[in-house]
Amino acid sequence: MNSRERILGAINRKKIDRVPVWESFWSETLEKWNAEGFPKGADPAEYFGLDGNCTTYIDWSFQYQGGIIEETDEYIISVSADNVKTKRMKNSASTLELSDYSIVTREDWELNKPRFVFNESRVDINAAKAAYENSKDFLVQIFMEPCLGFEKYKYCMGTEGLLIAIGEDPEWVRDMVEATEKLAFDSLDYCLGHGIEYDIGFITEDMGFSNGPFFSPAFYREIIFPSHKRWCDYLHGKGMKAMLHTCGDNRALLPQFVEAGFDILNPLEVKAGMDVIQIKKDYGDKLTLWGGIDVKNISFGSLESLRDEIRDKVTFAKQGGGYIFGSDHSIPENVPMSTYKKMLEWGLEYGRY
Repeated sequence: MNSRERILGAINRKKIDRVPVWESFWSETLEKWNAEGFPKGADPAEYFGLDGNCTTYIDWSFQYQGGIIEETDEYIISVSADNVKTKRMKNSASTLELSDYSIVTREDWELNKPRFVFNESRVDINAAKAAYENSKDFLVQIFMEPCLGFEKYKYCMGTEGLLIAIGEDPEWVRDMVEATEKLAFDSLDYCLGHGIEYDIGFITEDMGFSNGPFFSPAFYREIIFPSHKRWCDYLHGKGMKAMLHTCGDNRALLPQFVEAGFDILNPLEVKAGMDVIQIKKDYGDKLTLWGGIDVKNISFGSLESLRDEIRDKVTFAKQGGGYIFGSDHSIPENVPMSTYKKMLEWGLEYGRY
C-alpha cells in the first residue's frame, strides 16, 4: 500500500495496513540531525519512510520586494513580501519578532488590497504540473492556501492590531477575509484549469490561543464561518477534502468546523487542551484527526512516557480509521534523532491494523 492509498484510506475510513505517518520538522532540527547521521539536504519523508505528499504552494503575499535590511553576527533584520519588518536571531529557533506592520488602519488595507489579487506569478504552474505528473499515482496531491481569513492578517497587523479591528470594525475584517477567499478560489481554479487534480485543499489559520480561540464563537460564525463554508462546499464539489490547520485551543469552535465541512483537523495541540481521545469520541465519525502527540513529551519526557502516550492515543484514535499519526505541532531542534526514531517506531507498531 503506497502513501496515497494509505492517507486517502484513513480519511475515507477504508481498510488500510496501518495509520499514515505525516510529520513536519524545524529546519534547525534537520540541520542538527546532520551530526546524528541525517544526510544533509535529504527529504525527511523519504529518509524516515513517512507518508509523503505533493503540495502546490501559492504566493499569498502583497508581493512587495522583500530583502535583508541589516545583518550582524547575532541577528538578521528583513522586510517581507508583505512589507513587514522581521528580526530573526541566528543562534536560536525562536519565533520571528515582527514590527512596522503593513496594515495599521483600514486605509492601509485599502492601499494594499489591490495587491492581494490573483496573478499568474503567484504559482509556478510548470513546476506544479511536473510535480503532479511525477507523483500522482503514489502521493496525495494537496493545494495549499496559507490562510482563508485570520492567519495572514496576524502577520500583517500583529495579533493585537487584528484583535482590536475585530472588536472595533468587524466589517473591515470581513472584507479582508473575503479577499483571501477570492484569492483562494482564483488560485485553485487556475491550477485546476491546468489539469492538476488535487485530493485535499489545506488552509492554516491558527485561531486558537492557550485557553480558547482568539475570538468568540459568535464572531467566527458571523465573519469567518461563511467563507470557510463556501470553501469547503467548493472543494467537496470538486471531489476534494478540506483540511484545516489551527494551533491552540479550538474546542469551542469544533462544532462549527464540522458544520463548515472540514474533513481533516491538525495539529491537536495538547498543551492547549486539544485531547485527541476526547475529540475522537465526539467527532471521530466526521473529522480525520492528524497529530495529537505532545511535543513537550517528545522533547522533555522520558522514552517510557512517550511510548505510553503513543500507545494509548494511537490505539484509540485509529479505531474505525480517521487518524493520521504525528506530533501536535512539529519536531523542534531539542529532540534527538534517536528519540524521533523511537517515536516513529512506536507509531508504526501501535498504528497497525
